[in-house]
Amino acid sequence: MIRIVSVCLLSLAVTTAAVAQTNGSVAGHVRQRGSNQPIGSADVGLDGRWMAHTDTSGFYRVREVRSGWHLITVRAIAPDARPPAGGAYCDAQ
Repeated sequence: MIRIVSVCLLSLAVTTAAVAQTNGSVAGHVRQRGSNQPIGSADVGLDGRWMAHTDTSGFYRVREVRSGWHLITVRAIAPDARPPAGGAYCDAQ
């Protein structure tokens, strides 16, 4: 009887821990400020790790992100090695 109760309590603890760590995704578009043109082939970082690349429409998605606050960073190299006029912005969802 004691062994069955221990196993039930252990499985309950594991289930609770799995539910508490909800994962989702972060998605958005990277565009040039002013002209609103998409920036393709940009690297998208999440909390200091490069996690995704934008497609030709500037879209990106990072999967399996734990809930909470995160820092999103974007880097792109222009063909002529100059940043886009007016900078760039990222609209994350």
